[in-house]
Amino acid sequence: MKSLVCGLVILLCSVNGYAECVIRFRVYDSPPFYFKNDQGNWAGLYVDLVRALTKQADCNIVFIKSPWKRALYLLKHGKVDLMSGLSENDERSVYIDFFAKQSDEIISLVVPVDSDYTINSLDDFKNLPLQVGMFHGSFYGHELKQKLDIDYNFSLKIQNFNSIENIMHSMRHQRLSAFFYNQKQIKNLLARFDDGINYKIHPYIVNQENIYYGLSRKSVDAKLKQRLLKAYMQLVQRGAFKDIYNRYQYEIQ
Repeated sequence: MKSLVCGLVILLCSVNGYAECVIRFRVYDSPPFYFKNDQGNWAGLYVDLVRALTKQADCNIVFIKSPWKRALYLLKHGKVDLMSGLSENDERSVYIDFFAKQSDEIISLVVPVDSDYTINSLDDFKNLPLQVGMFHGSFYGHELKQKLDIDYNFSLKIQNFNSIENIMHSMRHQRLSAFFYNQKQIKNLLARFDDGINYKIHPYIVNQENIYYGLSRKSVDAKLKQRLLKAYMQLVQRGAFKDIYNRYQYEIQ
């Protein structure tokens, strides 16, 4: 009887310990990174990566659906614990712990296939006939941010959007010359928005750098961070992340 009681205590402690570790992870409708599958569950590349991470850390995961700008606000105030696909900068580092590298990212311009824009620098954006679409709250490198801060005429050429649906709507109605997008996502994006309009990737590269997993400094303490970091290193050593990327045919460096 005594051994049975002890066993129940250990089991309850184990269950309670698991329940205490809950990671609130930001998602949004953006295939192939985040989407609802046929069963109505969240799936996708970034979802699978974080599922693997939280499972290895013996934590539960809760999905918080939010557009990008709102998600950063929630992360800052501890209402979201973890985000994927984050570029690092000084402003974000105040409230985000970029605790682990995720992959690399190349930001390019998506333009109409029949366009012949000459773009060799950010200054050339000012010669485009229409504005360039950008996700509100996104960071595409220090050069672009500085240009937006100091060059008023350049900033007039940038229009912020909360969703890719609104960007594609504006492109379809010829209200934008181009929009910024991760080069590795473009093929899936255009397959998703097959609206009869052909696009291409402009050869000019806006920014290329690493992207990270980011933890909220407000809600994630040092103990939980180390727990996740240990799980991350174990998955890297096993090649588990690489297997997930391969499954989605996503190239990483």
